[in-house]
Amino acid sequence: MYGNDPLSHPGLRRWSSAGEPLWSFSPGPGLMDMSDCVTLNVDGTTAWACPYMHYPLIEVRPDGTVRVRTTRMSGVRGIALDGERVAFLHGVSTLTYGRLTEATVEPEQGPAQLVRPDGSALANNGTVCRGTRIHVRERKGTDWWVLDIARS
Repeated sequence: MYGNDPLSHPGLRRWSSAGEPLWSFSPGPGLMDMSDCVTLNVDGTTAWACPYMHYPLIEVRPDGTVRVRTTRMSGVRGIALDGERVAFLHGVSTLTYGRLTEATVEPEQGPAQLVRPDGSALANNGTVCRGTRIHVRERKGTDWWVLDIARS
């Protein structure tokens, strides 16, 4: 977005296996340009994004159809989805669950703290989200933890 670089300006794009652009995000009614796509989850053929600043949950279907749901979230770093259930990871370890509706994500449970299996606090980490899973890799060391909301 910044500097109007045509490659990154949309904030979210779909590419072919040959590297050709197939789709790019375009703000619709009530949406702003995507300043920063802070978290992305690809579940099968559907992409889910939660961009900075207002953290809406954006669903992009294979045909390019976009659905935007408002949230009450902030500081989102990870998202996992299981049907109508969604989990948001905020900060280093805060986890909030919600339920998808047609136009919103309604808070359902939380906040709770995501901790290591021994109950100790997580350290600064990187996250990767795919489907029902949030992968957390702590920056100091090689520990890698996985939360699967289909099982929690």
